[in-house]
Amino acid sequence: MKLTTTNYAAIRNTILRNVMVRRTRKDITEFYFDDLEKQGLSFPKVGTPEKIIYFFDDITDEVFTQTMQTIKALKYARYTPLIYLKDQSKVKTMLIAQKNMSGFMKSILVKRLESIFFAFKNTLRRFIISYEQFIDMYNNGEIFISKKVDVYDLLDSGDDEKLMRLIEEGIIHNYKSNEFENEYIEFLEKDLSMLKKLQNSWNEITNDPKLDEFIKELKTNKNIKNQKIIIFTESKETALYLGENLENIYGEKVVVFSGESSNALKKAIEDSFNPKNINKNNDKYDILITTDVLAEGINLHRSGVVINYDLPWNPTRIMQRVGRINRVGTEHSHIFMYITSSRLRKPVNIFLLKIKLLKNYRFFMIHWERILNISAKRKKLIPINYITI
Repeated sequence: MKLTTTNYAAIRNTILRNVMVRRTRKDITEFYFDDLEKQGLSFPKVGTPEKIIYFFDDITDEVFTQTMQTIKALKYARYTPLIYLKDQSKVKTMLIAQKNMSGFMKSILVKRLESIFFAFKNTLRRFIISYEQFIDMYNNGEIFISKKVDVYDLLDSGDDEKLMRLIEEGIIHNYKSNEFENEYIEFLEKDLSMLKKLQNSWNEITNDPKLDEFIKELKTNKNIKNQKIIIFTESKETALYLGENLENIYGEKVVVFSGESSNALKKAIEDSFNPKNINKNNDKYDILITTDVLAEGINLHRSGVVINYDLPWNPTRIMQRVGRINRVGTEHSHIFMYITSSRLRKPVNIFLLKIKLLKNYRFFMIHWERILNISAKRKKLIPINYITI
């Protein structure tokens, strides 16, 4: 390893440095400082991520705790039928994917619960419908198994509805109900019972403390109020719901963008948020709510504020998000970045706490020097490989 590192350094310094043009921020500020100064250009300072903290009341906290316990207890039998086949000899190559599917579906529930209550309730409803249809199919004596879908892409896109639809579609195999272990229908019905019980509990929750605190912050935070801001979320459903609520307050200054939005809308957003388009006099929007589809490939640095309504599981998304406004040529000398964070009343949500630890660990590792004020040599954080859920 030492020899490889030495060789790499020699190749970089004697060959690559002479034939490649680097465009990293460090290189630009170090080697092109005079050019930047002559043109009056500079890079903004990215501030330490700040938290928008919200609290649950006792009833919401109780339901939240029940939800996390249910998510952990579910078998997700609807999405793993091949595991319960009596004869698995013909499906051995598919078993790993089936086992992974339960984890994917679990992550959907967790992500939507953390995102916004509205999205979670809709996802929960779709789960129940899927289970009911599958159990009816089982009781009618025959089960159809769907094609393999790229759940990673669908999870990243935040389009739960499309994921659920594709799971239902694309039939390639069918099995008789008696080809499954007897326990399978028991697990299906038990899962459905837990989901319905959970739905009944959520029907009693009519407010969303995260949304309420978020709107309060938009109105009162001096770094956010009356500024152009960009709000990122992983869920299209969350983006649309946020848009509806903020439009009631800020009217046509709010715009929502997702993977299904048009190129025309994207160009209109650039006219409002890209400094190069300022002379077009088409500045319509001040609040942009978007999924990660706009986390790359677009300049939005008329804004100096990025708010992460929910944290992505992929830590590079954080840098891509803030990278839309952290650009040379911005009028802002300081970039503000916010994350939403819950404070639970009861310390019993161990499963959620582990998830929050995992996500926050990935997030803060990106900014560890700024947040923890320690050097790389002194860095003593828990290796991510040892954090289990």
